[in-house]
Amino acid sequence: MKALRALRVDTCRGPVTFDAYGNVVGNVYIRKVERKEGRLVNSVIHTYPNVSQFWNLQARGVPEEPGVLARLAAGEESGAVIGLGSDS
Repeated sequence: MKALRALRVDTCRGPVTFDAYGNVVGNVYIRKVERKEGRLVNSVIHTYPNVSQFWNLQARGVPEEPGVLARLAAGEESGAVIGLGSDS
């Protein structure tokens, strides 16, 4: 597992690594459907690089504190997860 976590693999979805918990860290692409040459295509309009399972939140207490995402959704804690918390 130590060797696997040290890998950086270039995939069709961009670079992929693994975090300390063994979960994938990779790019998230925001896309827009556009018509090009008579065909509908997905065009990348923004790339968030190296997104982990925690997005841009610190891993503070997670998973020891499993209710953090529920508190974000309820507006009881602020964070910058898309669609959650007061920063969205």
